[in-house]
Amino acid sequence: MVIGKKIQIISWVAWILGSSFFLTEYFVRVSVGVLSTTLFNEFNANATAIGLLSAYFYYSYITMQIPVGVLVDRFGARFLLSFATIIFGAACILFSHMSVLSQGYLARFIMGLVGAFAFVGTLKLITENFPANKFAILAGITQGGGMVGAIIGAAPMAYLFTKFGWRLSFASFGMIFIALGIIMYMVIRDNKSIIKPNNKSANNIFTDLKTVLSSRQTWFTCIFLGLMYGPTEVFGEEWGTMFCRAASKLSIEHAALQVSFIFAGMAIGCPLVGYISDHFKNRVTVMRITSVICFVLILLVIYPNVFNIHFGYNAVCGLLFIYGISNSAIIPAYAVATEVHSRHVSGIAIGVANMVTVLIGALLIPVVGNIMDILVNKSLFLHAIKNHNALHIIKHTASTYTLNDFAVAFSLLPICFVLCFVLTFFIKETHCVAVD
Repeated sequence: MVIGKKIQIISWVAWILGSSFFLTEYFVRVSVGVLSTTLFNEFNANATAIGLLSAYFYYSYITMQIPVGVLVDRFGARFLLSFATIIFGAACILFSHMSVLSQGYLARFIMGLVGAFAFVGTLKLITENFPANKFAILAGITQGGGMVGAIIGAAPMAYLFTKFGWRLSFASFGMIFIALGIIMYMVIRDNKSIIKPNNKSANNIFTDLKTVLSSRQTWFTCIFLGLMYGPTEVFGEEWGTMFCRAASKLSIEHAALQVSFIFAGMAIGCPLVGYISDHFKNRVTVMRITSVICFVLILLVIYPNVFNIHFGYNAVCGLLFIYGISNSAIIPAYAVATEVHSRHVSGIAIGVANMVTVLIGALLIPVVGNIMDILVNKSLFLHAIKNHNALHIIKHTASTYTLNDFAVAFSLLPICFVLCFVLTFFIKETHCVAVD
């Protein structure tokens, strides 16, 4: 009895440590945006060069999702999570000492490689050590922690960089990650019965991978995840601030704050929606209802004039906050992605789901940008027919996007939620029960 209670405590501590890695990795991931102005001046760089600092993280992060899933299924989360955390710390220290941007690219690339273990590894710990009906709430708290990390990576990080300097800050983060990795290795224990099951097919990586990738349920659920979170990536991480400025003539600070309410909503919504899904033992109904709510809210935010409604600043913040809560339906979807498969391939299932979640949004962001560019260029072309000074006009107005340009390009976002709603009729309801 005492031994069982001790094991239970270790399981909770292990999950807390994994979640801590995901939270801290997340605010380091997004904090480069705060550094943009400083790096422009210090390295005499242009926007493309600085933008690559963010891009190099995601290049390796997306690529590693399936390999990470395979690795945690084969070798367990203990060593891999611990090692990844320590290497992430070393990459932070490398970043703090960079003298040229190419060193920063290498550091960010390494961060993406090992940062990929944070979410997948922590969710693997949950599947190993907790019953299936606890997965959504624990995964929700983990994801919510990442959203808190996104918020920390903005204004609080800017204050820290101003107070202590970005180099000292990143070097300090590095030491914290290294210490966290050592503690992880000392505390976390792997569930050997899940890592090394007594069936032949589970000992074949390609068989495990084929099992996950050949399942229609895998792809229905993963595409739901990508379409559900994709609009949040498009609006929350890239174009939302510009849209809010164009819609309400806001300063960049107020527009960014308005958009950040999405992540505040998700920080609360991920554990809340996860709990609701676990409590009622229902995944698909929650996913279906929240896809409808997201559809309605995104329409109200993007097209208020169509409904002859005018929302003030605080009202839009409220709408985006509720949208963030509703968008947290990604949590029960992650649960479905694991529950439709045996637990010995849960790492691969989570890796595939996380890869598609990030990838669809990453593809949508430039598509939306390209649509806006096409609309602006078309407008300039039509204007050029009537104006002989067309080159002068293009030089000064090509980067100006109207509210109408956003309205047309953003039409992809509600379509995503319509497709999510349709997909819920093809996704199997698991009732919080894993295959084994």
